[in-house]
Amino acid sequence: MLEKETNVQVRFFFVHGHKVIKVTGTITKLGLAASALSILTSIYIYTTLDGGNTELGIFVGLWAPTFILFAQEIDKMME
Repeated sequence: MLEKETNVQVRFFFVHGHKVIKVTGTITKLGLAASALSILTSIYIYTTLDGGNTELGIFVGLWAPTFILFAQEIDKMME
């Protein structure tokens, strides 16, 4: 069997008699992916959209750290 090492942890616990699966780390990975997409979109807008819309490109690029921070905080709240 081939095992893949990931940072995602799966935890099982019971709430009111129902088995609940808790996956941590997934939200952070989604935040990181959204951040990378924001940066790439920012570069595209900055250089090519309508001849290079610099203000909009910078604005979209500023979303990247927000996505990462929100994802990390959501993961912390889910623990």
